Amino acid sequence: MSNLASNDTPIKVKTGSIRFDCPECTAEVDIKEAFTEEKLGDGIERVSLVCPNCGGVNVGYYSNKKIRRNIARLKEIRDRHDVNYLQEYRDLQEKHIKYFDKFQLKMKGGGKG
Repeated sequence: MSNLASNDTPIKVKTGSIRFDCPECTAEVDIKEAFTEEKLGDGIERVSLVCPNCGGVNVGYYSNKKIRRNIARLKEIRDRHDVNYLQEYRDLQEKHIKYFDKFQLKMKGGGKG
């Protein structure tokens, strides 16, 4: 699982649960209670942690059809268990990371098209 909380919100693992401190109210919250996925239109989804105590929203990431397709393709390549897959996997992973980072910046209002 990726770190859904921002770099300023540490994730804690405690016996059987994953928790984080809400950056708004400092309440310790179980991720299962806070995890939300919202469909924003045009195939875009936002994954966030919403504090049940204060309603503070901590956006984890945004995805779109291309990101979800890339992730599915990476899993497919990985699951082949073929020694020849490594370069194909690395190439797609590199392209995916660049696109993902650019898309996150755009969605958070810090980038252009």
